[in-house]
Amino acid sequence: MLRPVASASAFALLTGVAAAADLPPPINVAPPAVLTALTPVAFNWSGFYFGGHGGYGFAKGGVFNDGFAAGGQVGLNWQFGGFVLGAEADASWVDWSGADSVGTARLRGGFASGPFLVYATGGAAFRDFSDAGWVVGGGLEYAIWRDWTVGAEYLYYEFGGDSSDVFRGRLNYLFGGLAGSPAMLAPTPVAFNWSGFYFGGHGGYGFVSGAIADGYEIGGQAGVNQQYGTFVLGMEIDGGAVDWGPVAVVGSMRLRAGLAFDRLLAYAAGGLAFEDAIGWTVGGGLEYALTDRWILGVEYLHADYVGGDEADIVRGRVNYLFNSPGV
Repeated sequence: MLRPVASASAFALLTGVAAAADLPPPINVAPPAVLTALTPVAFNWSGFYFGGHGGYGFAKGGVFNDGFAAGGQVGLNWQFGGFVLGAEADASWVDWSGADSVGTARLRGGFASGPFLVYATGGAAFRDFSDAGWVVGGGLEYAIWRDWTVGAEYLYYEFGGDSSDVFRGRLNYLFGGLAGSPAMLAPTPVAFNWSGFYFGGHGGYGFVSGAIADGYEIGGQAGVNQQYGTFVLGMEIDGGAVDWGPVAVVGSMRLRAGLAFDRLLAYAAGGLAFEDAIGWTVGGGLEYALTDRWILGVEYLHADYVGGDEADIVRGRVNYLFNSPGV
C-alpha cells in the first residue's frame, strides 16, 4: 500500500519542479528609496558687493533739515566662521539745507547666522566733497537669493555741530554668496593666497605743492583682499602723521586692484584722501610675501586736495596678513 503512495508523491514533486522550470525568471524589485532631508547650505558673506540705498534723514542740530537720502555703495566682506569684517564706501544725494550730498568711508564688523547678518559700523563722513566729519551706526542684512541681499541701516552723521539721524533700506549684489555661484567668481587655490584682512605700518616722504611743505609721512593701514585666480581686489584705509607745514595728519580710503604672481603682487589704487580738506588720490605699488604672514611693499600715491594742495608720496610698508598659503 505504501509503494503506490510514494510513487504518486514522487510524481507530483517531479511535475511541480518541471512546471516551475517553465516559469519566467523572477523580477528583482529594488527596495523603496529612503527619503532624506535636504542639507542646508551655509551662506558665505565673503566677497565684493555693490548696490543702492534710499531713506530719510532726521536733523539733530545745526543747519540741516529733515529730508531724503538716496545713493549707492560699494564694499567688501570677509567671513571668519560666524564673524564678518568689512569696509564700505557710499555716497548719497540729499535735500538737507546745508548739504547737497553726503558720503562715508566705514569699517563694518558683525555676526552672521546663515542668511542673516547683523553689524555695527563707523568711520569718516563728508558732505559736498569738502567738509569732513564722522559717522557711526549699524544694520541688519538678509540674503534673499544666492548673491542678492536686502537690508535696513541706521547711520548718525556729525559735521562739527551739523548732524542727522538717517534710516535707510539697501539692496546689494554680492560677488560671492551661496555655494554654487558661477565658478569664475569662486576663489581659485593658488600657491600663495592674498585673500584676508591685514594691518601694518608705513613710512615715507611727501613732495608737495600749494600751502603745504615737503616732509615725512609715517602711519598705519588696515585693509582686506579677495583673490580670484591671479586677480586681487581690495580695500584699504590708512592714516599718518606728517610735517607738511600747517598740515599734521593725512589719510585715505582706497580701492585696490592688481595681479598676483605667487608671492608677488602688483596693484593700482585710488579713492578719497583727507588732510585739513577732502580730496582724491591715485597710485600703485608692489608687495612681496616674505613669509606666510609678513608682507613688505613699496607704494606711490598722488593726492590732490580741495583748495589746491597736492602731494606725491613715496613710502615703504609692512603688513601682517591673517591668512596662509593655499587656503
